[in-house]
Amino acid sequence: MRVLIVILWASALLPGCGAMIEQSTVSRRFESTFSCPSAKVHGTYGGYRVEGCGVTAHYACFRSTRDPHQDHDHSRNGKAFAGALVEALVGAAFQVEDCVMEHSQRDAVASAGAEVDTPVFATRDASGPVIKTRMLIAGGRLELLGKPVLHPEHVLLSVHSQRRLPPSCSAELFNDGVPVAIERTERATEFEARVLLRVATLREVDRSIRFAGQVCGLEFTLDESARKALGNFEARFAETRARELAKSPVATAQP
Repeated sequence: MRVLIVILWASALLPGCGAMIEQSTVSRRFESTFSCPSAKVHGTYGGYRVEGCGVTAHYACFRSTRDPHQDHDHSRNGKAFAGALVEALVGAAFQVEDCVMEHSQRDAVASAGAEVDTPVFATRDASGPVIKTRMLIAGGRLELLGKPVLHPEHVLLSVHSQRRLPPSCSAELFNDGVPVAIERTERATEFEARVLLRVATLREVDRSIRFAGQVCGLEFTLDESARKALGNFEARFAETRARELAKSPVATAQP
């Protein structure tokens, strides 16, 4: 009986603990992005509003329904190579449950309302450096991920929709009206699709006037901040690869 009471008590605390952890994570990200250790976090519908150091940022929280037991057999459709690349990049994908910055602005006194750029992150896993960024779009979000050493030519664009995606999935991307080459498209779950791209297609997207497209029926147009993030991603990807190659024994041995 005592064990049952403890279990029920712990279960009742879990939702509250989860919210506290989530709020703490948002606070740390705000501090890291804006170098502001004295922020105040306020809960809003579907996310948080964080204020501090003359900046107000809004975070949206998403919970994906990705099935961890889902298995994709890519060899049957004759695209085993592209499928293997997708699976390798998925291994470094973002957390299933997370909060991302939707938009931010500085106080009028600080910067006349200028927006803060979408950040590009560089981390490492067992296979080497990982470059990634997130962008909010109407009806969902985009996540871009690449491994510049392990897969120097490809990146994975994941599209997370707030509504169920249709079973048949296709994708189109356009940079200033010019079609962007897509190597593979797959519907990973009812709410997520993945698009395999060559990283070279993102070069100088930050100078574009318009970058738009649709993935599995979800249409989107990237704003200036998101386009700048794509260009920054490609530059960070190339820089990271160059740095890693310079540190390799083969590169060091060459004259």
